[in-house]
Amino acid sequence: MRTRNLISSLFWFLVGLGFTLGGLRYGFGTWREPGPGLLPSVFGILLSVLSATLFAKTIRTKREAGTLRFWEMEGSWKPIFFTLLSLAGYMVFLRPAGFILATFLFCFVLLKFIGQKRWGVSILIALVFSLTCYGLFARLLGTPLPRGQIYGSSVRHIAGV
Repeated sequence: MRTRNLISSLFWFLVGLGFTLGGLRYGFGTWREPGPGLLPSVFGILLSVLSATLFAKTIRTKREAGTLRFWEMEGSWKPIFFTLLSLAGYMVFLRPAGFILATFLFCFVLLKFIGQKRWGVSILIALVFSLTCYGLFARLLGTPLPRGQIYGSSVRHIAGV
């Protein structure tokens, strides 16, 4: 497993680097008017950082004898199943509940019940994440987001208000 992690992390690091360099050639644009290279660059950087982190972690950890692979462990399918189930719930409740509430609940469920974080940590992170995403997409980028029945079911272009 160690060798596979080293090889795959190097491969994905190079893929991320390729996306970053390709995105830079297309140009970022501005935050209000993103260019075609913004998302490939951002996701390329993210992929490269995560791959480098996996590489470093793999080098630092000692080889453990007798450890089970993920799918061989009893109950390993449960977090994946419940994550997919909560994602389906998010898709169903996004429009009626609105972006902020649905995103908050989705993050809270992932953190509390799947990630098994404490109540306060789960609530705080879910709240900060949902409000940050709303601020980024609705306010900064002007993306229309579902308001939900609580705030009025219409979807408005926030930047034009």
